[in-house]
Amino acid sequence: RGPNYRDLFPEPPPPGSVPSCAEGGVLGVLPGVIGTMQATEAVKVILGVGERKPRDTLSGRLILYNAMSFRFHEVALKPRPNAPKIESLIDYTGFCGQAAAEEAAAIARAAERFVRITPTDAYRKMETEEWEPFVLDVRTKREAEVVSLPFANLQHPHRQVAAIVDHLPAEGDILVHCKAGIRSVAACNSLIELGIAPERLFSLEGGIIAWAKDVDTTLPTY
Repeated sequence: RGPNYRDLFPEPPPPGSVPSCAEGGVLGVLPGVIGTMQATEAVKVILGVGERKPRDTLSGRLILYNAMSFRFHEVALKPRPNAPKIESLIDYTGFCGQAAAEEAAAIARAAERFVRITPTDAYRKMETEEWEPFVLDVRTKREAEVVSLPFANLQHPHRQVAAIVDHLPAEGDILVHCKAGIRSVAACNSLIELGIAPERLFSLEGGIIAWAKDVDTTLPTY
């Protein structure tokens, strides 16, 4: 009888915009921790216990759990005024699944103004044409600590590229990469909106994972 997830996020994200588990997965045991917490709350509601005080259950409270630091944070959540009544669930698998993601990707590719380049082509271009792009790693700092391209010039998360746009060279090509090639596309689009000429931007297809597979097999993968 409290607020629900749609009060926080009324609409699902666009198909293909959410990284897969391979791209942005979590620590393997984390879903078990959260699932056990959810099961505890469900048992309390089913048995009618823990409801004598308003805060005995998690109704109206959003719990955020950081497994790395083992810290919990709590955010109050209220029902959204005039929210439509939930009478059915959409086909989330169809809406956010592979088919929808591929369709959305095809539409997005048709509108792209930057250049996609494979690791093999990028390496060949560097070797034969003396191509020296500014290399921007848009993964997180923690990912970069695991493995990085030895010639990367700058690392900054893709959602925050606006903060470093002034640190990018005023001329020359910019090679943008992430882990698997999804976040680099988003970063290129953001950089175009920030005024970077699209013909200067190159998104590394398959990211550093593809580079490790096709170019430098000595690099570790994760």
